[in-house]
Parts: sequence; structure tokens; C-alpha cells
Amino acid sequence: MDRRQFLIKGITVPVVATAGCIGNSEPTVQLAGVRVANFMDEPIKIDVVIQKAGSTVQTECVEVQAAENGSGTTFEQYPIECTWRDDEAEYVIEARLNDGDWVANEIAKNLDVVPDEHRNVVAVEIQIYRDNEIVFNPQGCDLLTTGTIPPWTCPWVEC
Repeated sequence: MDRRQFLIKGITVPVVATAGCIGNSEPTVQLAGVRVANFMDEPIKIDVVIQKAGSTVQTECVEVQAAENGSGTTFEQYPIECTWRDDEAEYVIEARLNDGDWVANEIAKNLDVVPDEHRNVVAVEIQIYRDNEIVFNPQGCDLLTTGTIPPWTCPWVEC
């Protein structure tokens, strides 16, 4: 190997390695709370797993009563206990309804409905609709502070 090839390889490898590390960083968010909302006219059993940076921080199996009239405008809700801390991390919430298939949602990657300036602190409502549809509905600090949703956030949340 001549001197020129040695110098080129010596510069190229660290630059490529550094670029690879930057491209692999996962988006993070502060998880302000999680609750389950049942919009169906029958009771449900739902398993919820909350992962933080690849480690499970909360598992819960809950039964949520039927919505009052099943019209899609009323619902019964159940808050998930906040067992995680208040630091930003990569959060994934998994849920399965009535022992069915697991559905996962990477929170920081699915914030299209949250305004950009309110995406750093997010609560998630897991909504259950007819046909056993599971929807993860993120809500940013703009909604958490206006009083438009019940206070089901973790006690340490500040927006």
C-alpha cells in the first residue's frame, strides 16, 4: 500500500464511521402519561407494555368497561400508572386486545398530529374502536395544558 492510499483510508474510515453513528440516533420524547379509552359497547381486556430505551418499564393488563352507548362519542377510560421517570428517551408502547396480536407504536416517530413546538412532552391515549381497532393518539403539551383532556398525566409533568 502506498502512502497516498494509506492517507485516504485513514481519513475516510473515521468520517464514514462517524456519519453512521449520527444517522442511527433515535428520536426521543418525555412520556407524560398513558391511558386506555374504550369506545366500544362491550368491555375489553387489553395488555399494555411500555418500553423505554429498549427496556420494559411497565406492563399492565386491564379491563375497561363498555362505553355508555357505543356511539363512538362516549368512552370509558383507564390511566396506566407512571412507573417510568421524567427523562427523555425512546419510548415504544405495545398493546394487544383480548389476547390478540400485538400492535406497537414508537412514540417519537409518530407525532404527526402534534404541533412541532409541543412534541417534547407527549401523553398517549390508546383508543379502542369497533372491529378491535387499536389507535395510538399522542397529545402534546398544547392539549395537556388547555384543560381539553382530563388530568391523567404523570405527577412530574411540566409543559
